[in-house]
Amino acid sequence: MSESERGTPHQWNNRILSVYWGVVIVSALLMLVRGFWLSEDFSEFSALRWLACLMIVGVLLAAEAVRFIRKSIHPLTVIATGMLISLALIPLDTNPNNFLYYTSMPMLVSVFYFRKAYTLVTALLSLAGTTLLSLVYKPLLELFTLKALLVDVMAYLIGICILLLLIARVEQLMRDLANALESKRELMVRSILMDKLVKTDPLTGLYTHTSFHDYLEELIEQSKRMPFSIHLAVIDVDNFKKFNDDYGHRLGDQVLSEVARLISKMIGPDDFAARCGGEEFSILFLEKTSDQVFSTVEKIRKQITEISVIGHPKIQVSVSIGLKEYEAGLSKDEFFKNADDSMYLAKASGKNRTICTECQPSLVKEKD
Repeated sequence: MSESERGTPHQWNNRILSVYWGVVIVSALLMLVRGFWLSEDFSEFSALRWLACLMIVGVLLAAEAVRFIRKSIHPLTVIATGMLISLALIPLDTNPNNFLYYTSMPMLVSVFYFRKAYTLVTALLSLAGTTLLSLVYKPLLELFTLKALLVDVMAYLIGICILLLLIARVEQLMRDLANALESKRELMVRSILMDKLVKTDPLTGLYTHTSFHDYLEELIEQSKRMPFSIHLAVIDVDNFKKFNDDYGHRLGDQVLSEVARLISKMIGPDDFAARCGGEEFSILFLEKTSDQVFSTVEKIRKQITEISVIGHPKIQVSVSIGLKEYEAGLSKDEFFKNADDSMYLAKASGKNRTICTECQPSLVKEKD
């Protein structure tokens, strides 16, 4: 059984049923001790007592059958089982004065569920059951003098009030705990949002330059302990300074946002994209082959050439991309510089292309 299962209502119901069986077994053993060691004559057992014994076993077997068939058992069934057992134990006790203890047992069981309705209904039904039992069990009826009845009812009501107050107190504690957890959750959400604001670029929604380099450094450290493939693509928008001068920063921001959207759309869930400068983006690809990464960045490059700026149909957007696979022994700065150099080589070679120094010459895509 897992730790999470141990505290479920279903498991508690099973435990309570097991306790019922334990009470019955212990009671049976005590009867045997009383019979053999104290020479009690079982022939004096009345028919009502034998019926009580059969009822206890029958009720428990019925509860077990319900649990077996339905794979679970309702709390009210557990409480009702305890109520019937407690009423059946009264005739078996040689001291009828103990009836109050037996009628209290199902109420104590109902407290486990912390439902006032369960406890109230259980108390009323136990009282009704005891009253009906007194009509057929003479020793119990003889106890019900007016004075004794008033004392017992008063003690019973006091016990019910104490249990209801206990449940109310637990409910209050649970509400306080729920409020505290909700406050903690809201604080965590705010903390996450603030962390996201710090780590992400407000214009593009991608990670910032600082976040990118922190993550890259962590990846390199992990790869030293357990090698895995890391590819870095450095993407720079071509002629962006002239674009801003000609069309203004508002349209420039619109283009950057669209480039970032396409990058986010086309990379995988394990990949990491960031805006590392004004018009420069970086992508980290994990656990992919060079061909897979090259194919992805080429799709990104071609999609970017299809960006259309509303009101400016003649505007052509393109990017130059440098691609580099991490090699053991490279520092973070060396790794980034190699990819950055490939990007500048792509610009020097005519722009709007991808340069990958490790790739086959046939995979180096030039301007379409």
